[in-house]
Amino acid sequence: MIPHHGTPEWRRLPSVVTEDLDRICERVGSAMDRIADKRVLITGAGGTIASYLLHTLLHLQRRGRRAPEIVAVVRNPIAARRRFLYTVTERLDRKIHWVQQDLRQSDTWEGSADYYVHAASPASPRAFLADPLGTAAVNTSATDRLLARAAARGVEAFLFFSSSEVYGDMGPGEIFVSEDRTGVIDPLSPRSIYPESKRMGEAICAAWHRCNNLPTRIARIFHTYGPGIHLQDERVFADFTARALRNEEIVLRSDGRGRRAFCYLADTVAGLLTILLRGADGHAYNVGNRHGILSIRELADLVAGLAPEPDVRVRLDPDPDRPESASAAVFPDTAKLEQLGWKAEVAPRDGFARTLESFREMAE
Repeated sequence: MIPHHGTPEWRRLPSVVTEDLDRICERVGSAMDRIADKRVLITGAGGTIASYLLHTLLHLQRRGRRAPEIVAVVRNPIAARRRFLYTVTERLDRKIHWVQQDLRQSDTWEGSADYYVHAASPASPRAFLADPLGTAAVNTSATDRLLARAAARGVEAFLFFSSSEVYGDMGPGEIFVSEDRTGVIDPLSPRSIYPESKRMGEAICAAWHRCNNLPTRIARIFHTYGPGIHLQDERVFADFTARALRNEEIVLRSDGRGRRAFCYLADTVAGLLTILLRGADGHAYNVGNRHGILSIRELADLVAGLAPEPDVRVRLDPDPDRPESASAAVFPDTAKLEQLGWKAEVAPRDGFARTLESFREMAE
């Protein structure tokens, strides 16, 4: 594990994030008590969604409740710590144990945990196209190694971060897809390495559950945005946000007609914790906002209208070589997760306003 070097210098927590974390804790409610004083292992803990989940677990202590001990597995602990949004005292910082590990290659950590959250994986097209073999490894062989460790040492739940991209091509038109349906993915397409490896990761989780009764749960995450997103990420919600913050023209590399379901980060994290603590073993759940559907042009106009400066323009400049997502017309049917007491609460207009405000506060 990475040693502590005294009290770290942390940035002030934006009020938007404080409100988000309070609301997440309220929504998940008494189920959070199951995780108090336990140990939670989070791989890919420096990622946007995983780090917000980590923030939420630490926030329990700020709310006067018992926070779990967290094992944060990251490739670069220094970068992960610098990226944190939280204001953390030395006492609270000691709830986090940073483990430097590249899961694409090996897993040498020798500890145990009560809950596993396997979130490590490239998610943006730029990242997984640049490292297709590493993407496959972290979603498949690394998943199998972690499941074997969880089975050998006992675990209360194992949550695998999957993706809406596992649904593939569902045919022409638009569809709200439930967890019992899948479409077609061309395995020879360069872009297929991400959804195909996520599919295989899900299959490995299901096999460990069937063969060893391991309590595995799967979250199929749809487009998620919010405070702390990587502004260098090439996905449209990050690119548009970055340009708006810089008061730059928002450029669309497509015709802008493609539609996506956009889910605010706090809604996604509340859903993930609900699955981890209340979900059924061996099951997959969609996590997304079925009411948050916008075309890419509508999203660009929305973000431009929320920009700190009033003169941000939107321009169409289609790139004919830009690869399209296989899930371009797939939206989440979240009935299964809603049966556990969860629902998406934040509309895109409010969510993107909160996202821009969080970056403004952090810049002060």
